[in-house]
Order: sequence, then C-alpha cells, then structure tokens
Amino acid sequence: MTRRFLKICFAFIASILLIQAVDAQTDSAASSQSNPAATPILPPILGDAVIEVKDTSAAAVAAIDSTKIKHKRAKDTTGAWSFTGTSTVNTNQSSFSYWAQGGQTSVSVAMTLNAILTYTNLTTNWQNQIDIGYGLMQQKSFGGWYKTDDQFSWSSMFGKKAAKNLFYSIYFNPTTQFQPGYETAGDSLPISNFLAPLYAESSLGLNYTKSTKFSMFVGLITIKSTIVNDQRLADQGYYGVTAATYDALGNMITPGEKYRGEFGGYLNLQYRNPRVVKNLGVQSKIELFSNYKHNPQNIDVDWKTVIMIQLNEYIAANVNINLKYDDDIKLGVDVDGDGNIDKYAAKLQFKEVLGVGLNISL
Repeated sequence: MTRRFLKICFAFIASILLIQAVDAQTDSAASSQSNPAATPILPPILGDAVIEVKDTSAAAVAAIDSTKIKHKRAKDTTGAWSFTGTSTVNTNQSSFSYWAQGGQTSVSVAMTLNAILTYTNLTTNWQNQIDIGYGLMQQKSFGGWYKTDDQFSWSSMFGKKAAKNLFYSIYFNPTTQFQPGYETAGDSLPISNFLAPLYAESSLGLNYTKSTKFSMFVGLITIKSTIVNDQRLADQGYYGVTAATYDALGNMITPGEKYRGEFGGYLNLQYRNPRVVKNLGVQSKIELFSNYKHNPQNIDVDWKTVIMIQLNEYIAANVNINLKYDDDIKLGVDVDGDGNIDKYAAKLQFKEVLGVGLNISL
C-alpha cells in the first residue's frame, strides 16, 4: 500500500510537471507566431545589463562602444497581503410550562469564525487560515451550560514557486479545542480537554493551485503528531497514545505516553466556491494520511464541509459536516444494545451543526 501511495504521488507530480512544460512550449510558440519578425533579433544580455543594438549588422553588434547600455530593472518581488473572513452568531431559545406534549426549556448560542490571511508575490505564496467554532446550551433539567461545538484549527502553508500553479511547500496544521468535553451531560470526568488531544500535521511537498477555488497538496514527508496533555486520559490510551501498563495487582508499572508520532504520506484537497448558485456557497476540505510503517492500508480521513445559504444581507444559514476515521482511535461499542460497552473498535465519526443567525463579512 505504501508503494502504491508513493506511485500515485510521483505520477501526480510527473503529470503536473509535464503539463507545465507543454503550457510553456505552447505559450512560446504562440508568441513567436504573433510576432515573427521579432524572433531572430534578441538583445544580448551582460549580467544585469541589456545591450540595446542600434544596427543589426555584424560589425555594429561587435562594436560595444557603439551600443547603448541600459540597466535591467530587477523583477518586482514586493508582495501584497490580502484578508478575507466571515463570522456567524446563532442563538436559539425555547420555553415550556404545563405543555401537554412535553419539552425542555433551553437556550443556546453558537459562533463560528473563518479567516484567511494570504501573502503573495511573484515567487512566494503564504496562506494562514483559522477556523473556530464554539457553542453552548443550557437545559432546565441539567441546570448548567454544556458544549454543542468546540474546535480550533490553524493551518499555514508557505510555498516557493516551482512552475506555473505549482509550489514547493511546507504545511503545518494544529487542531484542538478550548474546553473540557464530556460523553454525557451528567458526567464529572471529561474525555477531552484543551490540548487533549492536539493533532498536528507537519509536511513537506508540492502544492498545486489552479485557481482560487481549488488546491491540492501532496506531502511525501509528513509527521502526524498526537498530544494528549492529560495524564488520566493518556493512562487509558485515549486518542491512540500508548496506555499505561499495570501488574497483576493493578499497580501501575509505566504511565501512559502523552505523545504519539507517525511518519507517512499526506494528501490535502480543498474546494472553495462562495457562489455555487445564487445565495449558496460551499467550502470543503478532505485530508488523508497513511502511516508508512504501521498499517499503511488503514488511511486516516478527515473531511469537513461547510454549506452557506445567504438568506438576506445579514442573515445566513450554515451547515457544518465533519466525517472522521482514524484506525488508532478505539471507541466503545454496544453490540447487543444492553447499554454496556462490549468492545472497542475504530468507527466512522460524524458531527453535524446547523445554525441560522447573523452573518458578518470581515
């Protein structure tokens, strides 16, 4: 599977380079045909200077003192920063009193933030993106506030131009959360916390960007890091880290490890179209990772999609969908439906958040 993954990556790189070569040759041929008289007469270049030939005869070209030298202006490397972003705030409230059909008095609030800061010049592209989502809900029966959404993700990609639309790139993407997370509302011990877990991909590869709507990054050298900065969770082996070991009497021999590192290949596909049709936009990103050393056929998947529906100038509806699969994360499964966990296994994880509220363009 590892060889197959490498073959696919190398085939992709070879095809992109071939396309760039064909495009360059086509552009050169088209330029020559549009101005054939200008093709054979090219000013000789001396270092940073251009010799402007007054006469095209051999004697005139050979006589340097009969030429006029102009300093060639250096290529413009001055870059420009650009910023785009959106933020949404959604609220919901319901109240019940002697309602025959039943119901829970509740109030909820949620916010999202998506911001992209980009620096570009003739040879460099550096993009930083932040995605934040946080939501709280209070129900009368529980009394306190509980999370409905909690995520923080920062991605940074720095690239130097290799060819048209193709960049040698470095990619870094840490993801975590802000507050403790609980399996059920009545639990006292959290199953997640700030930096528990923290996922981070660090990768070297090639980034292909055909337009502002689509990009593809292939990372042949990638380190995927998982940090569980909570010893209790690490001792239980949460999120794929090595669990603690115990003797026959239950005494701990070695504590659980808080860090897990994986070496492999990484693929990132992104599609952004703020106007698929009128008042409807889509953002989608899928990330694939294959561990070269351990079960490379079990590919980790993280697929996030945001569907934006603009109802009017200020009000919008957003649907956030997240699908994840990680073979190293084992979740409790109730096989017979008796309410007890019968085994632990890797499962397809699904999250969906729907919100309607104020939409602000930054």
